[in-house]
Amino acid sequence: MSVCPRSQGLFTLDIEEITAALRTVMFNVRGLMPLAEGGHGAVLRVHRNGGGDALVVKVVPVDDRLALEYELQCLTYVRQAGIHSPAPALPDVVFTGSCACMVMGYVEGHEARTVGDAAAVGRELARLHALPLPVFAAQGSFMGLPLLAQGIVPTEMKTLLPCDPWEMAGQLASENLAIGLSHGDFMPSNILTDHSGATLLDFGNMGRDCFGADVARYCLGGCLAHQITNETLLCESFLGGYSTIKPLDSPLVRCLPKLVYLAGFRIALWRYSHRESGLSWRDPLRVGAAWLTGDIHVRGSWS
Repeated sequence: MSVCPRSQGLFTLDIEEITAALRTVMFNVRGLMPLAEGGHGAVLRVHRNGGGDALVVKVVPVDDRLALEYELQCLTYVRQAGIHSPAPALPDVVFTGSCACMVMGYVEGHEARTVGDAAAVGRELARLHALPLPVFAAQGSFMGLPLLAQGIVPTEMKTLLPCDPWEMAGQLASENLAIGLSHGDFMPSNILTDHSGATLLDFGNMGRDCFGADVARYCLGGCLAHQITNETLLCESFLGGYSTIKPLDSPLVRCLPKLVYLAGFRIALWRYSHRESGLSWRDPLRVGAAWLTGDIHVRGSWS
């Protein structure tokens, strides 16, 4: 048994309990092993059929079961639409006494953090953005900002901000940015790549939102993982790959620096409020400000 962190409080991850629950719907399940833990739950790896058929189990507290059921619905939709994503192994969420579990196929690959990966990532995101908006899609929250107390900026951040992010968010609302099916958390950590292309993960935040929010998050996340000499190349490769499937419209290209700035602010706020994670909240502010001031600038045939 182990304890996993969550956004509020702790929940107990009972391996034996989860294994027993899975065995009620899947025979010969064994070797449940934690892969990752986060603010909302854990991801485990499990084997069935005598050691073959590796699967992934996403586990959340039972109180979050509705969110997990929504994520499974989203994953099923995009998978059936041909988006490269894990295959659901069960049609329903499995419940234990304290947890809810979603089971899907295990995907080999590495996080999409290199220039060589970026074009494939852009193409797959464009394919997602081209899908019709399903009737069950939730209403997204632009950059996640409405989820926070509007106007509040920690004092430590104010000196690092070149302009008021709340005012900028209000200005972008009038920019006629394209809206449609958005991933909602399109960071490199939610994408795996290999020789066959990019596989998208974690659809729990998918919904109706601004396409530019996804594009900006990947540009920010890629920059956070690279030295300054590679930042521009990675983002240009990503945007170039995207534009081969779906044209980047003028408002998105024009507003991209502001979108990346807001993405950096949003992530900085989360990291600031979860300082026990050890992640720097200054880094996303630095990258966002560099985009806004033009220190990071991308060019291409789409611009």
